[in-house]
Amino acid sequence: MKPLVVSCGLSVAFFIATFSARADSSFAYNGAVQTYTITQTGTYIITASGASGGSDNLHGTFSAGGLSATLSAEFLLSAGTILDIAVGGSGSNTGNLYGAGGGGGTWIVTSDGTPLLIVGGGGGAGENNRPGGNVALTLGSLGSSPSADANNGNDAGNGGGFTGPGSNTYGGQGWPSLTGGGDGGYGGGGGGDDSGYYFTGGGGGGATGGISGHRYVIQGGFGNGGQPGQNYSASYLISAIQDSVVGDGFVDVAAATPEPSNCFLLISGIAGIFLIKRRKTQLR
Repeated sequence: MKPLVVSCGLSVAFFIATFSARADSSFAYNGAVQTYTITQTGTYIITASGASGGSDNLHGTFSAGGLSATLSAEFLLSAGTILDIAVGGSGSNTGNLYGAGGGGGTWIVTSDGTPLLIVGGGGGAGENNRPGGNVALTLGSLGSSPSADANNGNDAGNGGGFTGPGSNTYGGQGWPSLTGGGDGGYGGGGGGDDSGYYFTGGGGGGATGGISGHRYVIQGGFGNGGQPGQNYSASYLISAIQDSVVGDGFVDVAAATPEPSNCFLLISGIAGIFLIKRRKTQLR
């Protein structure tokens, strides 16, 4: 029976240490900034995805909204650090007569205003099989959004960025407001053009907002999809994966290494098992 006692004891000790070592928290889209307080100093892995842009179905011709990406990065965070987390919302889909909204970016920023991880939102679709742009798997820079020229939609908005809002009538707002413009998603998504002629898509929100769709002035005129928002990380990326489905963003925060107290639990458990085994040997 001794091997069974030792095996069970080790399993219990390992379970206790492993279970208490992780303090994972997940955040879904709710249209507002959510907060999370780091309780133990240590290394944390933050995984986040932005939202997709809206799709367009003008005159029965489908145009897909741009997809976001899922990025993971590792950060050393001190106990007491407060994270402000804004999960991006999808841009609105359109049925007819206007371009689709850009997706909102997902933002993880400390309470003192330091950005840790920002994942861009996908671009809103334009008309007649002109999809929104997908978010890149690379890092960009912190900014507002590129200036739209005269060939961008009359009203279609650029996505909001960390340093400022997107331009045009339906430009998405930057940090910390992050209000979508027009039919753009929360997280800085720019709204699509509803001027009645060129139905261009809105740009996605992000570290630097995406530019709205460009007019395609031939064959009576078409509106292209908007460009995605850019990504940013204050640390190196562990992984970057292109999203394969449309929807809102998400954020996961997880302890990457066991905390010292949990290591002590594991060591204490093993030591206790050893003493029990030794005591039984002495009693034989």
